[in-house]
Amino acid sequence: MLRVHFTARAYRTSISACSRVSLSGKLLKLEFRSEFFNAFNHANFNNPNASYTPAGLGAFGKSTATVTDPREIQFALKLYF
Repeated sequence: MLRVHFTARAYRTSISACSRVSLSGKLLKLEFRSEFFNAFNHANFNNPNASYTPAGLGAFGKSTATVTDPREIQFALKLYF
C-alpha cells in the first residue's frame, strides 16, 4: 500500500507492507508488518528568511529548517492464537 500525503508546502510518501502466515494448521497465525514514513527522505524546506536588516543581512534568503520529519521505519510481529 502506498500513501502520498500532500500539504501546502510539502509532501511525504508512506509505504506499508503486511504478510500473514498460518502455522500448524489454523491454530496459529503470524503477521509481519513494516511501515516506512517519509520513505524517500525528501527534504521539504521552510520558507526562507525575509528580514532585511543590516545585522541579519547574512541570513537573508536562507532556509534554516525543514517542515517534515525525517524518515521513520517501524516493524511489527504479531502472533495470533
